[in-house]
Amino acid sequence: MITRQQRLSGQATHREYFAQFVTDAIKQVLLQRIGKSRIVECLDPDFASIPINQWRALPAYRSTAEAIKATGTFMSEVDKVCVYKEAASQIREQHATSRRHSIRVRFQGMPDTLTTDINGTVESICAYYMQNDGMLNIGTGGEDRMAKVVGIDVLD
Repeated sequence: MITRQQRLSGQATHREYFAQFVTDAIKQVLLQRIGKSRIVECLDPDFASIPINQWRALPAYRSTAEAIKATGTFMSEVDKVCVYKEAASQIREQHATSRRHSIRVRFQGMPDTLTTDINGTVESICAYYMQNDGMLNIGTGGEDRMAKVVGIDVLD
């Protein structure tokens, strides 16, 4: 068992820590409430396009709370969401027919580019970045900064 302290000290990744709490019951709830296609087709590595209130509305299981308590802490709402998002990552990896791509996104009038890895087909990735008339929020730290996407380069 990976303890919270091991996670915080870098001895285990975020995914490794929360993966130990994923059960078939948690995956079934996700498939019923959010849906397989929505999970598999989600391009966000952290499922940010699925509203946080939908993650928070998912049930907390006593067995999950007890397992987290055994690692040296108590289950918070954030922990519950992280367990569900890890379960969603596992579902996506198991069922996705797409693959991970390295991409560069170019913005109008800006020297900045966004380089990232993202799951999906080339077509679905382009559609994701071109939604909302190509406007993308590239702000950091809670600051909104909208930029127009003018190109997407697949690097692999």
